[in-house]
Amino acid sequence: MEELIDQYIEILNGSGEASNRFWALEERINRDKLSSGVLANDIRRSTMHREIANLLIDNVITLDDLDGFTEDIKSCAQHWLAQ
Repeated sequence: MEELIDQYIEILNGSGEASNRFWALEERINRDKLSSGVLANDIRRSTMHREIANLLIDNVITLDDLDGFTEDIKSCAQHWLAQ
């Protein structure tokens, strides 16, 4: 999230009209809201396996980060990575 904030600051401090920078920032934030690293704050039990898979696929986490999780979750994660 810190990296995203730094990138947003760059957009706001960039050149051009203020309105263009504002709309560029809004577009960027809306796109970033869909990224798994941002969505991690809203994981529900019903979508947990899919969200963990997305985090792994996007390289936000690694299998090592799942130490301490159940074997079911680790197995499911390994399955997603094997595809």
